[in-house]
Amino acid sequence: MVLVQREVADRLLAAPGSRTYGIPSVITAIHATGSTAFTVPASVFYPTPSVESAVVDLERRPAPEGAERGIEMATAAFGLRRKMLRRSLEGVIAEPASVLERCGIDPTARPEQLAPEDFIAIAVEADA
Repeated sequence: MVLVQREVADRLLAAPGSRTYGIPSVITAIHATGSTAFTVPASVFYPTPSVESAVVDLERRPAPEGAERGIEMATAAFGLRRKMLRRSLEGVIAEPASVLERCGIDPTARPEQLAPEDFIAIAVEADA
């Protein structure tokens, strides 16, 4: 368990498609399962901060094969968040459009639409 600002908790536990989904969400989902145990109001701290806190319960699990390379793919994709995947992965893998198609992923998708497992699948396919 870890106590963090509520906004950080939201980012760690965000699902694909949400506004707060990004690299922290992908890394957390690859390495652990998590949930918000409870929130902590600002009034319990002194001096009182202007943010709410949350306790996040994380249970580590073994990383799947290709996890680190998958995180590298996610980092490249989210580095150019507003670009389509085929463009944001150009500098990381050869022929990104064909790799994405072989994984069953639309090359025009944006990174926030992909699940963490999708980034691992891209990594495994690109390195095959």
